[in-house]
Amino acid sequence: MEEKFLNYIESIGITNALIPRVEHVIETLENISGEKILDIFISEYMQENGTRTYEDFRAFSKNYHLGALKFINDIKYIIWNRNNKLFSIINWEVSNYDFKSASPDSRLSLLGSFYFPGPILLKASQNNCDKLLSFFKKYLIGSLG
Repeated sequence: MEEKFLNYIESIGITNALIPRVEHVIETLENISGEKILDIFISEYMQENGTRTYEDFRAFSKNYHLGALKFINDIKYIIWNRNNKLFSIINWEVSNYDFKSASPDSRLSLLGSFYFPGPILLKASQNNCDKLLSFFKKYLIGSLG
């Protein structure tokens, strides 16, 4: 696994026990797309007891947006062309986040409505809020139609 991916997943509390799962997902997405994964984002949220729950895994290659939904247990893989205008609207739900710098209390959710059926919901807490905003600016904003 690339060091930048390892640094990211460790920064959001992914344990050593889950690292092989993340490696498997990256390898599978590269096999499906035939392209190298350039960046990743893991949708997660903070539970009331302070532990993170990890939901969906998202990745980008040169030409594709890829996903592994519910990647911790049962996986549903998705792929679509990055060059299509996918979203008709993006909604942000924000708590204690100024879109500049995340704090331990920061929470951020992005809900994108597609032109085709099925929304995308990405969640982030604490330092992962900055990653979600960066991911959106780098890969998703161009998909607004």
